[in-house]
Amino acid sequence: MSRLLELRTTLGVRNTTHTLVKPLQPFAEPGLRLVNYTHPAYRDSLSALFRDFPQAAAGGVLLARGTEGEAAADTRRRVQVDWLHDQVCETLVDAERASTQAPVVELPDALDAATAARWITDVLDGHTRVPEAIVKQVELIERVARWKESRQAPCA
Repeated sequence: MSRLLELRTTLGVRNTTHTLVKPLQPFAEPGLRLVNYTHPAYRDSLSALFRDFPQAAAGGVLLARGTEGEAAADTRRRVQVDWLHDQVCETLVDAERASTQAPVVELPDALDAATAARWITDVLDGHTRVPEAIVKQVELIERVARWKESRQAPCA
């Protein structure tokens, strides 16, 4: 699998290995996972997988459209977030188009690792504001995690 993942560098695109790792549970005790998809058709197939095979969704899955291939909130628009657990799929957040009146989000000018690391350090040190979409994503994850502990339904 490692060799297949390394092909991204050569080919410049993701491959089937990225899809194969999505259902993997990396924790000894099943934990809540944030799983992303890029193309809308994958939402349907991943939803069916996690709904129809409870062992794949053990610990719960938050499924959302990804940003640049990652399971991070999109700072430009709100994406739909589905929570898959106990063979159920619940939409916790509905998608919403970006507003032209939304405040501009300060993001790094480049995407290289060093620039990203400096930006993250600035956020952690309080010099740069955390984008609202990321704040909301963290709050949602916390609500679902608390629900798992208390069994009080999360509200989006």
